[in-house]
Amino acid sequence: MMHWHVTKPFRKLIIALRLKLFVCLFQQTQLEEETRQKLALSSRLRQLESEKEALQEQVEEEEEIKKNLEKQIVAMTQNLADAKKRIEEETEQVNQLEEVKKKLAKVSVAIY
Repeated sequence: MMHWHVTKPFRKLIIALRLKLFVCLFQQTQLEEETRQKLALSSRLRQLESEKEALQEQVEEEEEIKKNLEKQIVAMTQNLADAKKRIEEETEQVNQLEEVKKKLAKVSVAIY
């Protein structure tokens, strides 16, 4: 069996190379982890942007519904005001007819 005689400078070189290899592997592991984190963040960002767009569409739809409801409220308020006015006018007419009826009844009694 052969024994290799390794010199001290050669041992230092081997240790330095092993250390360098360890550092490179560690840096590669860190880069891989950063890449995974960036991909996860990118995916989350896309998801949040999609949710934001959906919420913006929902807000726009609800604003349109609100505008339509406000228009309906204005129209109904006007219809209610018109109906009240007609009722007041018709009530006045009914009261006037009642007065005329009473006068006619008095005249009628006086004639007979």
